[in-house]
Amino acid sequence: MRCGGDGTSQAGTARTVPDRSRIVELTFLKSHAGQRPQLVRYIVMNWFAMDAAAKARGLLDGFSVFESGSDEGAWNVVVSTIYRDARGYEAVKQDFEPIRKGHQEVLIEGRGLDDLGTVVDSREMFEHPGNTSC
Repeated sequence: MRCGGDGTSQAGTARTVPDRSRIVELTFLKSHAGQRPQLVRYIVMNWFAMDAAAKARGLLDGFSVFESGSDEGAWNVVVSTIYRDARGYEAVKQDFEPIRKGHQEVLIEGRGLDDLGTVVDSREMFEHPGNTSC
């Protein structure tokens, strides 16, 4: 299979439709000035600690963090969480809440989330089947 310049497959003409069985939640965050690396560490030490427990229990398929490398822009950190159910967090909320309640917050240099940045937006996206790199 060969990829087109726009990232689409040229293997056939059939179009794919979103896989409505999985949903990816994208959470956009903006770090406070000079706090981007610390915000990423906070996410890994806190959010991902809980997400790892949830994944081990079969509640999630995966999670990742991305950063822009800059303090510029409306957001500079994005967290991706892949849910196995199109209802997203609502589908796992009852089973996830005990994980959240049992988690002991890890401060980064004595700072919590509010000291490091803020959530500016969250979007749920349906995954397209066959998502692969070209």
